[in-house]
Amino acid sequence: MKLSADERRAVLSAKDFACFDETPLRPAGSYAQPWRAAVGSAWHAKLREQLEAEDSTARFEVSVAASIPHRGWVLELNGRIDQLVQQADKVILREVKTVTRSLPVDEADLLADYPEHFLQLACYLVLAQADPKFEPKGRLEGELVFVDYRAGVIQSVKLPTSFDRFFEEQADRLVGYLEEKRRHLTRIRQITVGSAFESLRPEQDLALKDLKASVGSITAFQAPTGFGKTGVAQQAALEQLVEGQYDRVIFLSGKSTGQIQAIRQLEAFASQSKTALRFFQLRSKREHAERCLIANCDARLSCRESLEKGWRTANLTPQKYFDEGTIKMDSVITMSGETGICPFELSKSFLPYVEVWVCDYNYVFSPRHGGLFENLQDYDAERTCLIVDEAHNLPQRVADNYSFALSSYDAESVINELRYRGASGKLLAPWERWSEFLSGLKAADEHPSLIEYEAIDLLEALTEAINHAQIDWDEIQPTVADRIFDVGWHLRTLSDERMKRLAWSRSNAELRVECLDASHLIGEKLNSYASAFLMSATLEPLSLFWESIGGQTDRSRFIPAASPWREEAYSVAIDARVDTRFRRRADYYTTTADTVARLTLDSATPVAVFFPSYQYAETIRAYLNSEQPLTQVAMQPRAVDLGGQMRFIEEALLTSHALFFVLGSSFSESVDYLGGKIERAMVVGPALPEVNAIQRARIANTQTTSRDEAFRRVYILPAMHKINQALGRLVRAPGQQAKVLLHCRRFREEQYQELLDSDFVPEQTIRADDELENWLNE
Repeated sequence: MKLSADERRAVLSAKDFACFDETPLRPAGSYAQPWRAAVGSAWHAKLREQLEAEDSTARFEVSVAASIPHRGWVLELNGRIDQLVQQADKVILREVKTVTRSLPVDEADLLADYPEHFLQLACYLVLAQADPKFEPKGRLEGELVFVDYRAGVIQSVKLPTSFDRFFEEQADRLVGYLEEKRRHLTRIRQITVGSAFESLRPEQDLALKDLKASVGSITAFQAPTGFGKTGVAQQAALEQLVEGQYDRVIFLSGKSTGQIQAIRQLEAFASQSKTALRFFQLRSKREHAERCLIANCDARLSCRESLEKGWRTANLTPQKYFDEGTIKMDSVITMSGETGICPFELSKSFLPYVEVWVCDYNYVFSPRHGGLFENLQDYDAERTCLIVDEAHNLPQRVADNYSFALSSYDAESVINELRYRGASGKLLAPWERWSEFLSGLKAADEHPSLIEYEAIDLLEALTEAINHAQIDWDEIQPTVADRIFDVGWHLRTLSDERMKRLAWSRSNAELRVECLDASHLIGEKLNSYASAFLMSATLEPLSLFWESIGGQTDRSRFIPAASPWREEAYSVAIDARVDTRFRRRADYYTTTADTVARLTLDSATPVAVFFPSYQYAETIRAYLNSEQPLTQVAMQPRAVDLGGQMRFIEEALLTSHALFFVLGSSFSESVDYLGGKIERAMVVGPALPEVNAIQRARIANTQTTSRDEAFRRVYILPAMHKINQALGRLVRAPGQQAKVLLHCRRFREEQYQELLDSDFVPEQTIRADDELENWLNE
């Protein structure tokens, strides 16, 4: 639905008009959609063939459109009528609908169970009367043809002559919603956007002006950690929102810390405005499911059964929950327990009434989750500003979303479930062929194209069988159902000729598909939005960043920002006494451990030490325990949530001499709590990615004639980004300082140094122990 509140005009299809519900819990589809669509198409074709044989003048898929004034609004409606039959003095408009219930039944029951079908036909009749281009003349009648596809029973129902009343009542509901949306947009225009900070530094003020001037652009916004990118970008987007440039702002962050910071900043903005700024953090389905209080929850992560009834029974009004700007997750869970409505569906229901959404990348860029927003009422990317936090991570994150692994074990689990549910041989046979194909695969770093072609053929057969299978998918185990309906996007990924990918097998009886480059997918998505701000401290080399997100276009814009106070905040030296390459690092374990201990001796604060891997960090900790037992080391824990991360850091800062982190982890790239609390840091070698089949494929697919340049892009650039991200979080405000030791002679090489942030340019190279002492004592 396209909405123009100022003109009081809405554009939508007759089907959307008929399915509209004033509750925000609009049906978002189900597992039954693919095969039901195929069954419906088959019955449409069959009934068309029969009618053509009986009446050569019958017409099919007849377009109709008109503008219908209603209570001060103009509804621009359109659609296509399944069948049109011209008789002596009347014109019959027919709609064909396949249903799952046994026929025939009382017509009142059909009206009660399928009101949207009657509404859609009523809408066509109204449009036919109002459309000046509608040619057939005569008295208009409507007829619904219901088909029980399982038994092949057909029941025709004439639309009551009072169809105008059906249309008017639905139009009343729609206009009521539209008025609420108009009030919502009017309220947005009355919001007062304060300042992200008590006083803007000159560089922040300049960046704010540049961002505000970038309406309609895809803007790469690079600024160092601690600059205040979140606040500046939000302020620019909110001011544009109030000015009417957008109807909504979406803030994406791949990590909890980024989302929390976004919410805190929005809370600050909300406190400065007399007219409440509404914002909401949409958490994952799994987080909702894990906290769900509904007694009979079936762990499907989202349940839509009886949602509309539950909503009306609970008499929920979303607007009233945002008096203070937002609603917290705890309140959503409590409300779910009280009403029996799925908590994730409740969270989704709030989104249409909120002007700022905060969520994960997946809700825009994932093939599995990206459709969620499109199913929301009046969601319009062309009227939305997208803010992407830590945008340097976006290309890899999207590529990961389009990568998958399939095994014969998974295929057999599907086959066993389908057999248990009584599936037909037409569905089982392609699954058995698919399982046989996977079972025959051997471990390989790369499969030939022939394997991909065979996989595509088999997945096409699976898709066809799934689309036509007549089975109650809601009875299938959730994990098995996911495997069945992931077939579609697996097929699309393998069939996408623009996508660079690697087909390989880590072990026998499996197929892995690794997306090596999702740039065209990212570019298409970004270009669907009114504007996009892509923020990071590490976007350069800029040409490679543009390439990774779909290429530079006339919409592309770059805003670099600096913090002058950071120029003297870092003192950096290269420790050339050691070589941390995998084959040589064991020769220097003692030196590395002694260096950590030396850095801690006269330091007023604990020392942060960044390693390429857990194993390396654990090894050095073992050496310290053995040779420097007085040096207390805190090793970052694995797989802990944000609360656990913060507790670890708070305790370690009080009890330890050194904190060991792994480069690229959430600790080194997300936790900003170290700013000002660490005065010395050590980077134990660049964290180059593991050499494996995937990295070799990336090098082979890199668009460059130089193998050295390909190595730089695939291995060195990601490693140096991790270092820049980690070190940038040590100094976040004027007055903070950090002394950093780059512990590996490779850092002397130009290909590494040129990728260091300008704030981290080494001042000297240490080649002996006494030189380290002198540098520490400076």
